[in-house]
Amino acid sequence: MTIAIVSVTWQFAVESYAKRLGAEYNIATALNWNTGAIENFYGHDKGPWLEQFIGDHGLTRDQVVSVGDTMSDESLLLAAGVGFCVGERCMSINGIQQRPDANILELAEEILEL
Repeated sequence: MTIAIVSVTWQFAVESYAKRLGAEYNIATALNWNTGAIENFYGHDKGPWLEQFIGDHGLTRDQVVSVGDTMSDESLLLAAGVGFCVGERCMSINGIQQRPDANILELAEEILEL
């Protein structure tokens, strides 16, 4: 199993969380220390990033699960073979599994059973 974290938050925070979870890949908004420029990673970038990741790693959509909690995760959730919405802020996305009151441990176990 491979874990990737795809987030719009700051890269340093995502990298720290990825280390704690053992996630091998992550992408987020970064500060270019050489130029001082912010390299934004937006919600609409998530799905294309995941599609590229799937292709680069020889995967099929059916081998990929995504989890999101806001409407900005829509492209990410739909790019995966199975997408899970946790919380209320992405409940209107059709074609994904709705888990508004998800217990993250139970959801992780459900994902591992897929």
